[in-house]
Amino acid sequence: ARGSARHDAYVGGEWSLKDTVRYLVFAHDCWRGQMLLDDGPFQRGLPNTDLTTERTGTPAPAWGEETHTVANCVDTLMREHSEHRRFIERDLARILEEG
Repeated sequence: ARGSARHDAYVGGEWSLKDTVRYLVFAHDCWRGQMLLDDGPFQRGLPNTDLTTERTGTPAPAWGEETHTVANCVDTLMREHSEHRRFIERDLARILEEG
């Protein structure tokens, strides 16, 4: 039980592992599902298109309609994953140190 609760641990007042994973699913749904595919989340593959092609959609209802290139959408998604993986690794190391 102790190990299973670690995904809810907060380090330095920041998001827990569970919060981070939820956010990454949200980012994936917004940028890949809504902007790139305009078809909802969890579809197969990226569209076969030139990376300079523009897409208009609503990544999240609160943000309203936006226009971005495919390259920008992919870049945003990759940066989100990269940065949040760094946060996860940092926070898990701290949690394990505190034991």
